[in-house]
Amino acid sequence: MAAEIILGAFLGLLSLEDLKKKEVSFYLLGAAAGTGLIVLISQTFAGWPDLLFRLLPGAALLLFAAVSRGKVGEGDGMVFLAIGLYCTFDQVISLMAGAFLVSLMTAVFLLIVRKKAKTDTFPFVPCIFLVYMTGFVLHLKSLAG
Repeated sequence: MAAEIILGAFLGLLSLEDLKKKEVSFYLLGAAAGTGLIVLISQTFAGWPDLLFRLLPGAALLLFAAVSRGKVGEGDGMVFLAIGLYCTFDQVISLMAGAFLVSLMTAVFLLIVRKKAKTDTFPFVPCIFLVYMTGFVLHLKSLAG
């Protein structure tokens, strides 16, 4: 449970940074990754193939950021690399899919209310945080009964 709280706190801080500056702090991201590495080694390390599999979604997003020439932020891929240190491959994929869905719904809403043009960008890390916290709360509710 401690690892989930730590990841949630880091995602919350990264979300605030992304909302304010439209970028993520690499120092904070490094702290999240370092802490995640400690959590991984002390609690859930199942071998190198498992670790590489967990990092695959973040690496794919980083590759997509490079290919898209900035349409996708590199910081978003790095956030998913850090998440891979805390979560299993299936959890990372679920979180990524949920974040993309929330991002899509947010983009459509902002287009409809004319707050953004279709070429504008908006922060993605808050979408990741929203999906993560929703899953966290639902998990706590299932434990409570």
